Amino acid sequence: AESFTGGHVLHQLRCSGMMEALRLMHAGFPTRCPYDALYDRYKDMMPRAVASLDSPSFCEILLMALGLDKEDYQLGITKVFFRAGKLAFLDQLTGSEYKELAPDIANRVRIWLIKKRWRRHTIAVVCTLRLTRFLESLRLVRRLYHATYFCMLMASRPMLSVK
Repeated sequence: AESFTGGHVLHQLRCSGMMEALRLMHAGFPTRCPYDALYDRYKDMMPRAVASLDSPSFCEILLMALGLDKEDYQLGITKVFFRAGKLAFLDQLTGSEYKELAPDIANRVRIWLIKKRWRRHTIAVVCTLRLTRFLESLRLVRRLYHATYFCMLMASRPMLSVK
């Protein structure tokens, strides 16, 4: 009972997510923060349209609006992983500096939301057009099949003689 089996230990580490956490820390993201903690801390500072989003989307918008580089953080399933010292940057914003940056942040967030919605609608239109083309080609194939079947049927019938 006091011995460890290497295979079982490794399996438990993989299932608990420890291997993924170690990979992120090794890649240089030692600081992690749950989405809910960032959401609770900054939701009162954001416009209502942004504060009403779910916490992962809210955090993505917040980090983008603050001008953090994509290389400085990585979004996980339940947490945001930061490079060393980047979470301190967010902590400094709760002071008086935020009052000066608030309109700029709100404008960036508004632009980001418009672009995201535009992309979503563009993708929907493209998918609709592709689906329409596919259905038209499917109808054409079905018509061709029926025409071929009719021609074969007519060719295989005995000819009627006119008397």
